[in-house]
Amino acid sequence: MKINYRNIFRYSDYRWLLAIGILAYFAVVIYNIIAWNDYARTWEGWLNISPERPGFADFRSIAKACEIFRNRHYSIFTDFNSMSLGFGYPKIWFLLSYLGIKESHTNIISIIFITLFFIAIFKIIEKIGFVESLFYFITITSFPFILAIERANADLIIFLLLFLSFLFFKKNKIFLSVFNIILSVFLKYYTIFTLVVFADKKKSFVKILMISFLAFGIYSYLFFSDISFMLNMKNKYYNSIWHSYGMFIYVDYIKLFISNSLAIHNKAEYLYLLKYFHGISLFVVILIFLSVFYFSIKNKNSSAFKSPYINEFRIGTSVYIGSFFLGYNFDYRLIFLIFTLPQIFYWIKHEKKLKFICLIILTSILVSFNYYYFAVDYFLLFKWNRIFSFNVLLFTLRELSLWVMFSLYLYIIVITMPENIKEKIILFNK
Repeated sequence: MKINYRNIFRYSDYRWLLAIGILAYFAVVIYNIIAWNDYARTWEGWLNISPERPGFADFRSIAKACEIFRNRHYSIFTDFNSMSLGFGYPKIWFLLSYLGIKESHTNIISIIFITLFFIAIFKIIEKIGFVESLFYFITITSFPFILAIERANADLIIFLLLFLSFLFFKKNKIFLSVFNIILSVFLKYYTIFTLVVFADKKKSFVKILMISFLAFGIYSYLFFSDISFMLNMKNKYYNSIWHSYGMFIYVDYIKLFISNSLAIHNKAEYLYLLKYFHGISLFVVILIFLSVFYFSIKNKNSSAFKSPYINEFRIGTSVYIGSFFLGYNFDYRLIFLIFTLPQIFYWIKHEKKLKFICLIILTSILVSFNYYYFAVDYFLLFKWNRIFSFNVLLFTLRELSLWVMFSLYLYIIVITMPENIKEKIILFNK
């Protein structure tokens, strides 16, 4: 019997190769930390990431705040600013304090969440080929993923909640699926956009939306100060535009450029004009949204709608589109795009109409996820013209990639909407 090695190479499941690559990658990271005996040197010198000591800083802040909260005998309804406890999240996170979480538990809990995060990723991607395994490796070891892991960011918990919601949805346990999404919305409000995953539930979609918005309305009423506080936390992104995304990031980049440029005179006048740019950005996003919606709503693509990974795709796409529209997000929120990749690879293989668009999305992901590794230290940006020009080019390419991804993801999620919803929208516009 003749063995066709080409077919074995093409159709084998290469998740094992991806797993070996990831384990080897983090083994080298851990070895360098031990060998150099310098935590910061590994992340800054090799991976170009600015670490915070001690490690797992984001979850550490949660655990520490919960410990203080418990010791002061507060309740989540106590009138206090969570930032007074060094904590920049809604008060509902303090429910974790009732589990007895302490700062000393940070390392073990963070490692557990990171392990579950990788298990969830391998459950999402299912069977992959050799080329796909390489792409996944580059993506998972890119800046957004490594930043989320190094900080043990709270978005890892949100990721797991959405993953559970997806699993329950696959098993048709709609109540549990909706519950996980509502819980994730309470913790991080941007996940409210993931309710689009229930769009193909013709009979129950409206009920799900009504129940979800009612729950969020009650939550907003009880914790209005928290919602207002989170929506106004824009200043924290101003000094972090190099590893943030959203429709307003480029405006702050221009502000920083003008403020630090020695060649520009009358800086105050330019900075004054920039206050209108946020409105212009909002207008451009709405224009893109309406244009894409208009040209794609009548596009009937039933085969794309029936694709096997469409629900994962909707979860990842809705998080990206919704968070981009909100204006400011740290890069670790890009980890949710891993939900979209199985469907994108499927369309490249089986859907000719979407193949080119999907290839552009993959290229944009490579550029936007990995540009930071090639950027020169941004504290030196304005000291040498060559460094400045190189970083401006990288940042501009990245911003263009993020805006292209926003437009193309929006286009695809509209054309793959259930036909009954499209028909209702078309009739409504008539």
